[in-house]
Amino acid sequence: MSSPKPTFRVMKNGYDRFAVDDSIDKYAAEVDELEKKIKIYEDRLTKAYSDMQVLNDKCRDLQTSMDAEKQAAENIARLSLREANEIIDTAQNNADMIIRQ
Repeated sequence: MSSPKPTFRVMKNGYDRFAVDDSIDKYAAEVDELEKKIKIYEDRLTKAYSDMQVLNDKCRDLQTSMDAEKQAAENIARLSLREANEIIDTAQNNADMIIRQ
């Protein structure tokens, strides 16, 4: 959007007023357009930050849930191993009693 540097015709009392006014109007319109774009980009950035916060919250919730599920799985594995060892001990004791009889 960068325009080349304007040149104005020199007149008796300065520059051509109408050419200067036209350039000022053109630059003012360009500034307005750029300000509108900045507003749009600021709004998009705000929405992106908001979306990122929502995703971070979901990620944290999922991590908490995964940690709880991992802990539950470890507890189940530990209890299963203990129960399996008890069954083996009971079977061993029963086998020892049968052999003694």
